[in-house]
Amino acid sequence: MDLASEELQFLSLPEILKESVSIPKQSPKTFYLITLTLIFPLSFAILAHSLFTHPILSQLQSDPVGASSDWSKLLIFQFFYLIFLFAFSLLSTAAVVFTVASLYTSKPVSFSSTISN
Repeated sequence: MDLASEELQFLSLPEILKESVSIPKQSPKTFYLITLTLIFPLSFAILAHSLFTHPILSQLQSDPVGASSDWSKLLIFQFFYLIFLFAFSLLSTAAVVFTVASLYTSKPVSFSSTISN
């Protein structure tokens, strides 16, 4: 990084934004791979959630007689969705934080080292 850690605490907002934009430029391949493998699936899951839950919810509203199987489908889907969301959000956050910390300490950064740690 261009600045010492003591100098980073006195940055203004435009300087913070400039520093933030320069971080992925130091290791673009690693950040692209993190985005493709961790952040895109997480974003897709968040966007696709309504595509799967709205049909089940509309069935629950229109047919209250056979609702027990629909409720179990909805609860099972929500359980696995939350597990997937939690896992990918933790993994993507940890990968980005580890990569940025490695860049700040001038350690070599690669996608395999980021995923393995």
